[in-house]
Amino acid sequence: MAFFILVDGVPTFSVAEVGFYEGAEKLLELWFHLPDGSSPMGIRALPQASWKKLLKLVKCEVLSVITSDTTDAYLLSESSLFVFYNRVILKTCGTTTLLVAIKPVMALVLEAVPGAVAVNAFYSHLHFKAPHLQAQPHTSFEEEVSLLDGMFSAGSAYSFGQQDGGNKWYMYGMQKPGYPLCRRDQTLEIIMTDLDTEVSGHFSPKVFTSAQHLVQAMGFQDIMKGASIDAKIFTPCGFSLNALFEDEVYFTIHVTPQVECSFASFETNLPKESYSTLISDVIAIFKPGKCTVTVYASKNAEGGQPSSSEDYLPGYCCCEHHLCSLPTYSLNFYSYKQEIDCLE
Repeated sequence: MAFFILVDGVPTFSVAEVGFYEGAEKLLELWFHLPDGSSPMGIRALPQASWKKLLKLVKCEVLSVITSDTTDAYLLSESSLFVFYNRVILKTCGTTTLLVAIKPVMALVLEAVPGAVAVNAFYSHLHFKAPHLQAQPHTSFEEEVSLLDGMFSAGSAYSFGQQDGGNKWYMYGMQKPGYPLCRRDQTLEIIMTDLDTEVSGHFSPKVFTSAQHLVQAMGFQDIMKGASIDAKIFTPCGFSLNALFEDEVYFTIHVTPQVECSFASFETNLPKESYSTLISDVIAIFKPGKCTVTVYASKNAEGGQPSSSEDYLPGYCCCEHHLCSLPTYSLNFYSYKQEIDCLE
């Protein structure tokens, strides 16, 4: 049985043929203060087996792992896990139960580094296309916030964008008072929906027999030159990529190609004063109908100051731009749609 139809020689996948998939990812980032005299490996001292066991609680599994001098990157059946000296980033899609992992993660960190303290926590996701399919505690943002408030005493919840426009984005942030920033930090996330069907159809083994060939052909390698790349094409469709660069810099890309729920995300902590060129390059690859861009940065980072340089994106109009200022971080939120849709 064929799982796709051809449009101009490129397969197009539909929900009726391959099923619905929630591409919107739940993103959790936890920073820890490690006591003086801690192992130079920090949290990375934990064996891979510990993370694999924990991820089963979230309803996903490890497919492959790459490492650098500073970072371990786990490619998952549902997105990615990154482990650093004093930080953990877990990003999962589908109906995974990411928040269930917070307490076990903190327990694991204490096992590796006695005396470690969680000092920053960030959680975010785009509004789910099918929230009724999510398992607790992810059936609503209110439920997620209630769980997070029960674990952290200094957290705040935010939402940006319009739900009826498909770009509602939720964030929860916690910064524990009395702890200075561990290091300069900034993260760019580009969330894309309504992908160009000719582009999204390429993310299948029907088009590319190897992930390396896809990475080169789609131009991902040009965006992350010099990085070590780990990528996978899923059957019948779908794609995930992790990449590591020097000094804890990472990239990650995930694609859900089904026409009715097409989704792609790009994330990196590559330090830049402006991400305008990088954003334009990523958008030019996927050609989404809509996209949300967030730049979350410590106020001592290169891109940590409020800026409107990302307001302009060729071929798109900026529908919304919000700036949220936290004690040591700033968040810039941008919402775009194609210019042709702005005229309607």
